[in-house]
Amino acid sequence: MKLKVSMVIMSHLSDMQEMVHINRMGDEINRGINFAKWLLLKYPHTEKEIDADEEYRIFMKEETLKFKFQRQ
Repeated sequence: MKLKVSMVIMSHLSDMQEMVHINRMGDEINRGINFAKWLLLKYPHTEKEIDADEEYRIFMKEETLKFKFQRQ
């Protein structure tokens, strides 16, 4: 399903706010915030429609590669 980038970003940031509110802080919150920031850098025009699930898979793949590279 295609959604506007702005909606995906707002949704992820709202989810992270809720997790902070109920004290479920940690890696998941950080990853969600990083995904929102990554989308802002990738899509400066946030009215574009994207497949949020596919973008998240790409983000996670890049994060995994970055982590592996940093450990070397």
